Amino acid sequence: MERQLAGRSQAAAQGAEAERNRLLAGSGGATAGGALLGAQLAEEERQRAEERISTDIMSADLQRKRQQEEEIRALQAAEGQRQAEAQAAAGAIVGAGIEAGATTAAQERLFALRKPSEQSVQAYSKILGVSPDEARGYLEFAATNPEAFKYQDMIMGKRAGGQ
Repeated sequence: MERQLAGRSQAAAQGAEAERNRLLAGSGGATAGGALLGAQLAEEERQRAEERISTDIMSADLQRKRQQEEEIRALQAAEGQRQAEAQAAAGAIVGAGIEAGATTAAQERLFALRKPSEQSVQAYSKILGVSPDEARGYLEFAATNPEAFKYQDMIMGKRAGGQ
């Protein structure tokens, strides 16, 4: 665009110069004064054309600069969002790991506190009619999964009612 505008400026300058030379080449006397005045007017018109072209070039440059700044801001915003999403994802992973570790530790503590005694294993083995190893497995499972007590009670009730 700048080349096109510069070409128009150069063409206007050449046209004004040719008009001035033509007018000055005319016959002398009163016509020479009029010709000189015409040449001056042509020169002023050429200068105004150059100023318009210069203004057009500056306007185009300013518009291009604004577009580039907008693109940079958009890229920065996208990068900021991507980083925020990555941090949130990393935080979620860490949080899930901490939660899993805390749950496992709590279950291990609960299991350690509720490790069945040999007497309870023997008693449960007799109640359910299973081997002591199976009874120990049931009791250990129930200690780490408290909701299993509900089912354990159902099993015991059926066996006790069925016997």
